[in-house]
Amino acid sequence: MRRTIVWLLLAACADANTTTTYTIDTLPNGAVHVVNHGPSGWADTNGWKLTLERTLVPPLQGEGSVGRIGSLAAASDGTLYLFDPLDPAILVFGPDGAFRRRIGRNGDGPGEFRVGTISLIGDTIAMQDGGNSRMVLFATDGTPLGEWSGPFRAPDMLPVRTDGAVATQAWLRDRTESDLDQYPGRAWIYHRLDGTPLDTVRTPPVPRSSQWRLRNERVDFGITVPFAPSREMALTSAGTVVWGDQSASRLYYSRTGEDTVRIAEFPGGVVKLPDSLRQAAYDEASDAHEWLSGIAKLEDIPTTYPRWIDLVAEGDHVWLRRPLGDGAFQWQVIDAEGRFLGEVP
Repeated sequence: MRRTIVWLLLAACADANTTTTYTIDTLPNGAVHVVNHGPSGWADTNGWKLTLERTLVPPLQGEGSVGRIGSLAAASDGTLYLFDPLDPAILVFGPDGAFRRRIGRNGDGPGEFRVGTISLIGDTIAMQDGGNSRMVLFATDGTPLGEWSGPFRAPDMLPVRTDGAVATQAWLRDRTESDLDQYPGRAWIYHRLDGTPLDTVRTPPVPRSSQWRLRNERVDFGITVPFAPSREMALTSAGTVVWGDQSASRLYYSRTGEDTVRIAEFPGGVVKLPDSLRQAAYDEASDAHEWLSGIAKLEDIPTTYPRWIDLVAEGDHVWLRRPLGDGAFQWQVIDAEGRFLGEVP
């Protein structure tokens, strides 16, 4: 199968709306409370836009071919670094889309890795190798720069702080699992590139979403009910963890994962979930899991979409993907101060 990488460029229009449509106060605990009544950056689709910049199509075979697209990192000049987990290596493509080089290879020795996530810090490529619980470093020309051990597990994305510190994900294992926190003890630990630990940011408690569950003396497993809202979070470039529940139009900002320094509320209405989608999701789950018979019910599936679907941190901005009900989505963009700037189609 041909692997295609689509590049999108975020463009900002100059005629942004600067009307103040938010109020800010301070709560008794010192947290800043931002209530957005509408967009303060732009009011319609004439604001920021996602624009197709170019499409990169690697060759089907031979040098530069891609088995599967793993994590990606892009340099300011347009050079793309891609980790291929099927044939473990970092593939480098120039701004013109031409294949430049392979970096690293599968293994446990120096300059080798198993599976993980890459990020770019200046002219250094950091490979967080979850397969070997270590960080492997390369210069952008492919020269190995060393490594240091975790233990840690590689996240889907490798957040980098503005000071160049890189976050690894670890289990502190000092809390008990419960329905109010299904990932107790999970945390991010920031390190310098030489491996020196700097700061720890706890993962806020993640309660269990609504589940269909089979539990008896022999088994205990379940799956999340389709379209059930959950709690999502991300790290910003400032090292702040931002989290929220998909059932509410509200975000919480924390420096440590245990404090609250800011709360941002923003507009967000309820969007009806078509009965056809609910039925299709129920049928798909029932066909895939025979044990759901007698456990799953169609009425367990919500009749409305979650307020938002995905939470992504881009620098110090937060993007929330909001369903519109007709199969389309809009991105809600919120800045570092908690102000709702506008939506991006």
